[in-house]
Amino acid sequence: MEAQLTRPNAGDQILAKKFLDQFEELSHEILTTKKRSVSLQISDKHINVTIPVSAFRLLKNIIKAMAEGKTLTLIPSESVLSTQQAADMLNVSRPYIVGLIDRHELPATLVGKHRRIMLKDLLQLSEKMQTKRQESLEQLAKEAQELNLGY
Repeated sequence: MEAQLTRPNAGDQILAKKFLDQFEELSHEILTTKKRSVSLQISDKHINVTIPVSAFRLLKNIIKAMAEGKTLTLIPSESVLSTQQAADMLNVSRPYIVGLIDRHELPATLVGKHRRIMLKDLLQLSEKMQTKRQESLEQLAKEAQELNLGY
């Protein structure tokens, strides 16, 4: 299952912004009461549905992204990606991903001649890369202060 939402149009973005304020109030109330499920009413159909609180959190994040004009893609965590898909997700080149695999920095399996990467492994690598970038920036800032470079 993969669902790609297109970039919200201006009308959807405005509606999402209005709804987000109400959603924030509801969210605070729901998440602080430690409930396991939430009942939602779809007024034009007169339907009540009960969803897990985790689905409510996800819905809140989707509405927030729409309000910010972002495009979202939902991918199950057990998904398997091609090297190009992995490169697109990290905004790097496919040869860079292949290099990470060849250096055993990113686990992958071969399916015929094609490398396949588990999404969870890619997300773990992305988190490591982000941590390393943050540490490097902090080190550079520290050195700039020690050298009195005006930062």
